[in-house]
Order: sequence, then structure tokens, then C-alpha cells
Amino acid sequence: MFELEQAIDDWKRTFRPDSSIEADGILEVESHLRESIERLQGTGLSEREAFAVGAYRLGITADLESEFGKNKPVSAWRTRLAWMLGGFLLFTLCGSGVSALVAMTGAWMAYAGVEATMAGPISIAVLTVAWAGLLAIAYRGLVNRDPTNNRFTWRWAAVTGLALYVLPTATVMGRLAQQRIADAAWYGDTATWLGFGGFFFHFGGYLFCLVALCKLSKPSVPVVVRRFSKSCQP
Repeated sequence: MFELEQAIDDWKRTFRPDSSIEADGILEVESHLRESIERLQGTGLSEREAFAVGAYRLGITADLESEFGKNKPVSAWRTRLAWMLGGFLLFTLCGSGVSALVAMTGAWMAYAGVEATMAGPISIAVLTVAWAGLLAIAYRGLVNRDPTNNRFTWRWAAVTGLALYVLPTATVMGRLAQQRIADAAWYGDTATWLGFGGFFFHFGGYLFCLVALCKLSKPSVPVVVRRFSKSCQP
């Protein structure tokens, strides 16, 4: 069953988070869409038909972003810079969290007497699962984000700052615990496993980024076709 509000929410999410159009601009375009839907319904069209026609008349979201970018070039660069800085901080935070998790897992395995031939692969598995989980969470958050709520808050700044202090400390404590509990051979073998595993992991990340960049560089598809096929089904 078609739900107009859900379709409009899906339509708003087609705007790229790093685009030149800000939250106020999205709300302005949304108001035009709602007015168009109301007028079209007055001509006898159903909600689904009015929405499809109204969204089509507004045009592709990439074109709307481009028009807003021409009118507000400084705002466009500011938005993109904010997302780049936010992405850097998020990557740093996630990397610190994964490092702390791997270090504390290694300390636990050293205390439990796990053999180095097993401790190394387990550490790599923890590293892989942690990053995969973080990527899944980030993707879900990006897809379900509210494009009209991209404001910076000091609460998140405080939480991030505290985490960037606590997590590296946990990493150091985990490494020191491994050195004190396990012998040099165990620590060296585990580090060797992590070294080779990290190489393949980072190479995989490199390939993932290349594929993502290729996907993102493709021309946008009209929003009516791209994002609303499920919403428009009867």
C-alpha cells in the first residue's frame, strides 16, 4: 500500500549528505513538492500518481543540488568540508575502538593461555568482524538518516573526545598486559599474524574504496525511478 509520508521521506534521503543543499533548502523543496501534490490531487489524481508526477516535475535531486550549489558556492564547500572532517573523526574513532578491542582480546587470550597459532587468527577475525559491523552500522545510519538534521552538537563532540582518550588508553593497557603475561615468542608470533592480516585487510579496504568511488561517480538516476519503486507499489 502506498504511503505518502514514507515516500516523501524516501525522496528526501536521495539528497547526498555532502551536497550543497542544506536542511533549510531541503525543507523548501519539500514544501514545493507537497504543494504540487495537493494541486495534482485536486485534478483527480491519486496520492501515488500525484507524488510521482510532482517528484518528476521537480527533477533529479542531483540537478537540484547543482542549482543550490550555484547560488550558494560557499555553503556547498562548507557542507562538504564538514562531512570530510566528520568522516575523518569517525574513522579515527572507529580505528581506535577496533584497536582497543583487538588489544584487550589479545590480553585475554594471553591470560587464558591460548596458543599463538590460534591467538593470531582469532585476533584477525575480531579485527574483520569489528570493521564489518561498524561499516554495516554506518551504512544503515546513512540510509536512514534525517537529511534535515545535520547539525553539529557539543554533546557528540564531548563523547568523541572522551572516547578518543579512553580507547587509545585501553589499547596501550592491552598491549602491556600481553607483554607482561605472555612470553616474547607468543607476543612476536601474534604480532606477525596481525601484521600480515592487517596488510590484506587494508588492501581489501583499498579495493572497497575504489569500487565505492566508481559507484558514486556514476550519473544520478531520476528519483522517481531510483528510490520510490517500493513505495509506489500498490
